[in-house]
Parts: sequence; C-alpha cells; structure tokens
Amino acid sequence: MSKTKPSKPRPRFKEERQRKGTQLRVATDLGVTETFLRMLENGQAAPSVPLMFKASRYFNVDVYELWPDLAGERPEIKM
Repeated sequence: MSKTKPSKPRPRFKEERQRKGTQLRVATDLGVTETFLRMLENGQAAPSVPLMFKASRYFNVDVYELWPDLAGERPEIKM
C-alpha cells in the first residue's frame, strides 16, 4: 500500500465499488481503511500486488480493467 503521485481517477474501480455498497463496507471487506479506499478510487494511492488481485477477485473484474494505470499492457498470449 504505497502512495503515488496524483493520477487519474479509476472509474471502473468506483463503479464496481458502488455496486457493492459504501466505501466503508468495501474497505472493511478488503481489509483497508475507508480513507485508503477513497485514495485508491481517486488514483492517489497504489495498492500492494496482493490487494490488486484481492480487489479483482472481490469485484470479479479482470485486474487489467480494474487497475489500467498500474497493470500496464496486457500480455499477448500466443497459442
């Protein structure tokens, strides 16, 4: 859980959080403070890698969609 430079808000994160409920409820479910959750939504903080994946599972959303500014390019898988 490190702070980063202010960046763009994460609209997909916010949409999914609103579907689940209040910032307090989601923060509690994810094991973070309400303040930190708000910072995540606004792009003012970066989650730890475990939290990135925990939130992705919690919202049932691909990590690349939930954290587009942190996940980077989706690797191309060739079969």
